[in-house]
Amino acid sequence: MPYGTMPEPSHVTILYVVSSPHSGSTMLSTILGSHPEVFFAGELYEIPEPAWTPGVVCSCGQPASSCPFWGPVRETFERSANVEDLHRDEGTYRNWKSLPRALLRGSGSEGDFRRYAGRLETLVRSIAAQSGKRIVVDTSKGATRGIAYSELQSSGVDVKFLHVVRDGRGVVVSRKNREARVATPGGYAAHAALRYSLLWVGANLSYVLLFGLRTERYLRLRLEDFSRDPERAFQRLGRFLGIDLSELGSRVRAEEAFPVGHVIAGNRMRLRGEVRMRPEASDWANQLPARDRRAFFWVAGLTARLFGYS
Repeated sequence: MPYGTMPEPSHVTILYVVSSPHSGSTMLSTILGSHPEVFFAGELYEIPEPAWTPGVVCSCGQPASSCPFWGPVRETFERSANVEDLHRDEGTYRNWKSLPRALLRGSGSEGDFRRYAGRLETLVRSIAAQSGKRIVVDTSKGATRGIAYSELQSSGVDVKFLHVVRDGRGVVVSRKNREARVATPGGYAAHAALRYSLLWVGANLSYVLLFGLRTERYLRLRLEDFSRDPERAFQRLGRFLGIDLSELGSRVRAEEAFPVGHVIAGNRMRLRGEVRMRPEASDWANQLPARDRRAFFWVAGLTARLFGYS
């Protein structure tokens, strides 16, 4: 059934995915978006800028402005909210520096932060209405945005948090490889492993503290759980969301390819057309120098053990 012809869900669930960068959240969410009740929306913090600017292409291959999905979403959003207001909000609340302000003001029923949360609700409801799916997945990762979503729990929107953790050594390797590709000559940081280890610890522990206290709304799974035992991992995620995800686990086990739907913001993986999860090799074992392993051990060893990594 084409988008836009489906009935609008009477109840919407936001699945907010949080993780350290390079932890597989885009791949996992793309797979999850293959379920008939789930729509993967990408990193929504990039709406409206840059996702709704000229020249941006949706994963379907169409410009965002003429995409058969996102065009109507914007029209629906603008009936109830102002794009410039959302743009200003994202500039205010996008980074970690806005977290103290959100924590101090997030419990109030009025004010700028509450209005920001209301505009996020309008965006998510517009996406749900166009897709006809009751679960919308946002992989923006920002902690402040997660707190804003928490404000919506009393407004008829269910909010759940999926915390995806990847072995920090694999994250360090992935982020160092990317830095080596994009760095200017002489700009590669010699202490990148130390910095990325610190960021891995800070991000993951922050998500536990901010969202993990209410266990009925928080689920933490390791990326390695999905690659090594996909049936069990998707079973746990399905129970958390109240849907049957057993077929996705079987398809991952068979190394099937999953198509990318309509995603205009986030990891460039969205432009590949499809994703495939294969049993993950411990890439850090062969690529992480001994010096970087020692740096990770001293900075992140205890945290890694807390998350079940030896």
